[in-house]
This record gives sequence, structure tokens and C-alpha cells, in this order.
Amino acid sequence: MKKKHLIFWIGGAIIALILVIVLLLNMSKGSPYYGDDIVKSGEVTIGVTGNGSTLKNDTMFWQGIELAVDEINQNGGLKSKRLKIDYKDDQGKLVTGNAVANSFVLNRNLLGVIGHVDSDITVEASRVYNVGGKLLISPLSTSDTITSLGYPYSFMNTLSNSQMAEQNVKSIVGAGKKKVAIFYEDSEYGRSLTNYFELYAKQYGIEVIDRVSDYRSEAEFMQIFNKWSALECDSVFVAHVMPRSEYFLRRIQTATKDLAIYCSEGAESADIISRMGALAENISVFTIFNPEIDRSQTREFIDKFKAKYGKTPDTFAVHAYDSVKLIAAASEKSDVLRADYIAKVLKTQDFAFEGVAGRYSFDGKGNTINMNFYMKTVKNGQYVY
Repeated sequence: MKKKHLIFWIGGAIIALILVIVLLLNMSKGSPYYGDDIVKSGEVTIGVTGNGSTLKNDTMFWQGIELAVDEINQNGGLKSKRLKIDYKDDQGKLVTGNAVANSFVLNRNLLGVIGHVDSDITVEASRVYNVGGKLLISPLSTSDTITSLGYPYSFMNTLSNSQMAEQNVKSIVGAGKKKVAIFYEDSEYGRSLTNYFELYAKQYGIEVIDRVSDYRSEAEFMQIFNKWSALECDSVFVAHVMPRSEYFLRRIQTATKDLAIYCSEGAESADIISRMGALAENISVFTIFNPEIDRSQTREFIDKFKAKYGKTPDTFAVHAYDSVKLIAAASEKSDVLRADYIAKVLKTQDFAFEGVAGRYSFDGKGNTINMNFYMKTVKNGQYVY
């Protein structure tokens, strides 16, 4: 671990520990942070957080949040309480993410949080939210650690890295590929997804011939590329996020058209087609959203989104919209507007929410069950599902 990252991690851990101590002391005094019913207030707040560059600049995530909140309030609010969003930018930094989590749990009217973007931040912040009695809905962070820690209020309403990796491998096997190289982001997300991918690759009978997290020069890239060619590589799995992975995608597409390129869902954090043009041709991206699927929830959402914003929603807009509506659906079935009550609703066997992306239900740990999964490939400048 690099020294800079170690300092950030230690700093974040100290902040989280201080907050935990404060919250435990408050709980022992009958503090409202854990136990008070938000129904006593005239409004209910949901926190939204993540790297602002991703949430508000590169994607349509914020528009998805906004559309869902407007619809809920137009229909009488959340249990007749007006729904309000408290947005905070964690800047993609661990220390800032912990500070944001701290401020959220001190808000007595805040029911839960939708966030973060970076898995390492979400894992650390989840400790704060669960001690502070706040629901955590994670539509973008995919680390299995988020739900494996056993915290009662943590939910991942997307595929985890292990779930995604198995689906990725099965799709590549189905395409007849035998020897795959991996280009991954050196982060909690990239490392975890890559590790699970290798695990399932062995199980399903494909060979991972190499894994690379970066290169520093053209000469180094050519050394990597020549190695892959010598090992008869037929495909590349990119466990990375856009736009940070764009430099590699451009370079590999320029070097050869003979390798099948498969990108994890992280590639949807920026539009490959608009950014890469003709170089995006034949790149495949794994996703949880298919706008062409014949479902009333999907068609209605796309129509409403286009009417309000004048453009077709991306997957991030779907993640955002479904996250807000998921909390609302569980809240309506809960006797009390409180995280512990809503968490119990979400984990009941008969709970299911029909969202834009499909049906959401959860196991006892807070993982999604049987979530939809698709692969889209760029053909003639358009995605084909």
C-alpha cells in the first residue's frame, strides 16, 4: 500500500472511530440518532453522496434522483411527509467520505443514504451509518465487503463484484473465448472484481493469461501487447471505470481489431460511444439495464425522463431513480419511518420492488437476488443488446 493511501486510510479510520464513540455515548443517553421516529418531523430526508464528477458531470445520476423525488412529492410524499434530498460531494476521497457520513448521521430527519461511488469509501462509511442507525443503499459500489460485514442496515441494490464476475465469465465463455487477459483498476473495485473473475474463470474453464493494472509508456504497452499475442490471447476483460480506462481502450483498439473487448459495468460512468467514436466499435459492456426490454416500468421511465430532460437516460439515472423508489416502496410497507423497521421490510421473503431495471429483492445479508444482467456491444455506433 502506498504511503499516501495509508495516511488517508488511517485518517479516515480515526474519524470513523471517534464518531462511533460519540454515537455510542449518545445512544446510552437515549440519543435520537438511534431509535427516534422520523414521522415526528414534517419532512423526511435522504442523503445522496459520491464523487461529484461522476454523479453530476459524467452521468445522469442526479437527474434520476430528481425525477424520483419529484414524483414521490407530487403523489403525497413519503408517508405524507415531503421528501427532501441532502446532497454532499465526497470528492472520491476516503477522509471526505467519512466526514460526509458523520454529518449525515447527525441529521435527525435523515432516513438513509444513497451512495457512495467508490467501494473503499462505501465500506468505511457503512460502519458509520450502521452505528448511527441510518439505512445505506449502495447502487454504485459493488464490493462484497459492504454486505459481508454483517451490518443490518447495508443493502446493495446492484450486482456485487462476485455476482458480476460470474456473469461476466459466463458471457465470455458463451462467446467461445478461451484465453483472456485482464486490465484492471488498482482500487478496491478493480482488484476485487479481478480476483473474483479469475476464480470463476478457473471454474468455467477459461484461462487468464495475464493481469495488468497500468503501463507507463508506449514501449511498456507494446511489451504487454506482444506478450498477449504470443500467448494467443483472444479477449480482454477491462475491470476499470470510464473515463480513466479510455486511454487503454483507445490504445488496444488502435493496436488490433482481433481481440474481443469486454468492459465491466464501471465503463458506464462515461459514454464510450460519444467519447471514442469509431474506436468504440465492437466493444462490449456488461450492464444491469436494457432500455429495449418490454416492461411497463422501463418504458414509462424512459418516456418521463425524455419528456423532462430531453434525452435518453443512462444506467446511472436508472440506478438513482430505482434507489429512491426502493426506499419509498419499503417505507410504505413499514409501520414506522425508521431504518431498523425499513431494513426488516427489505429483508422479508415476500418483499419485491418492481423497478426500472427489474425486480429487486434481498437476502438476509442485503444482497440483491436474481438481478437482471445484460451485455451490450457497439455496432455501427449504437449499442446492440
